[in-house]
Amino acid sequence: MRKSKPEKKTATHEETILQLEAQIEKLQEELANKSITRTSSAKIDDILQKPIAVNFFIRDDSSPKDELWSYIKTETENRSFDKFEEITGTHKCLTNSPCGLDNSYKELIKMATNFLGLASPDEDVKGEIEENYVSAGKDQCPIELIWSYWLEEGLLIQTINAVSRRFQNKPGLKKHDPLSHLEIAPLRLNDSLNNIIYDYIESEGKRLSMTRRSYEYDHHYGLRLLGAAVNTKDSVDSRTKFLESFHTLLRQAMLYFRDKDDAQINEDSFPLLNCLRELHEIIAYGAHNQYGSMPARARREMLVQQWILAQDEMQQFLGGRAMVPQRQKWMSRVDTMKNLQGWDTTPVHHYYDLATCGEQLLLSVRLAAWTQATTVNAAGWAGAFREQIQTYIHAYRVVTGVDIANDEVLDFTMPGKLLRERENQRLAVA
Repeated sequence: MRKSKPEKKTATHEETILQLEAQIEKLQEELANKSITRTSSAKIDDILQKPIAVNFFIRDDSSPKDELWSYIKTETENRSFDKFEEITGTHKCLTNSPCGLDNSYKELIKMATNFLGLASPDEDVKGEIEENYVSAGKDQCPIELIWSYWLEEGLLIQTINAVSRRFQNKPGLKKHDPLSHLEIAPLRLNDSLNNIIYDYIESEGKRLSMTRRSYEYDHHYGLRLLGAAVNTKDSVDSRTKFLESFHTLLRQAMLYFRDKDDAQINEDSFPLLNCLRELHEIIAYGAHNQYGSMPARARREMLVQQWILAQDEMQQFLGGRAMVPQRQKWMSRVDTMKNLQGWDTTPVHHYYDLATCGEQLLLSVRLAAWTQATTVNAAGWAGAFREQIQTYIHAYRVVTGVDIANDEVLDFTMPGKLLRERENQRLAVA
């Protein structure tokens, strides 16, 4: 009877980091003692540049339970708005205002900062709301900017901007403001929403502008926001091949699933591996300059905006349809605002699916060492993220009208253009 080979042990993420740190520390000691050679110096550079995720590909099976995949899914789910709402719901400074009326927004910012694992603000800065910083902390969770892009296309920020204008009594574009009935009382002792919105407006100059986010979306993914409020000048560096590569990967994954589900066909994951390598290289070119800060900064700002919209007072004043199921409270407020303002009629939860699934998929492509991977690893990736792939394709069809899985010719048009075309068609019919 043939003996099965013992399964190779896979180092955990923490063990891998500790091993690399130990190697670097040893070589740095040699450098301090002036006994280091050119070979040792090259070793340091090799260790610093070596992708940590390469150790996740030691396993020889295609199980969807690979450590990196589990790590990505767990971390992204633990940083969802549901988890953030659970933490803020029990915070006294946000529920009973014992910390002072002017501290609620500052506490909300700090909680969002800690929640995402970012570096703490400079406590020596006084007299200002400390949100004009962002720095990667020791325990920062993996974040992709595409999450912010899809929620911005879903009109999350436009919704909170409309509320902010009405709060300041500023007129909107329409002759009759649909939010004229919005009045947030300052005398509710158990609800500091009035003070939070006031400080949120005061800190507007410290938040990321729409134009700055749009340029960074272009730098990361070749995606841009379109509209009168956005600068239309071309950026210096754009990932023009991202959309083609990403959609080709999703199409190839669907073809792989079709063959895998057919018992009479031996599925081939080599085309899938090539697509993963191609996309891995493309997004690596965008991982520079603001890459270490912008995704975390945008995520923190949008978490705060979601929290404001999720408050009960928003539901009372904006109204909404109580019988429509929503996964998160803020979603009903955005959909209601779309209806009041005559904006896009696609429910925001489809944009949320694009944001969450897109983030997990791109993290799995970015963090894994696909240049050293095999077809077995590609098959394991497809099995691990099958639900995310199919959910993204479905949501993309609902939002843009483009079916990545079934259209004869893949459409690589920028989503922003597709959204404007659909909106113009809707208005023409209306």
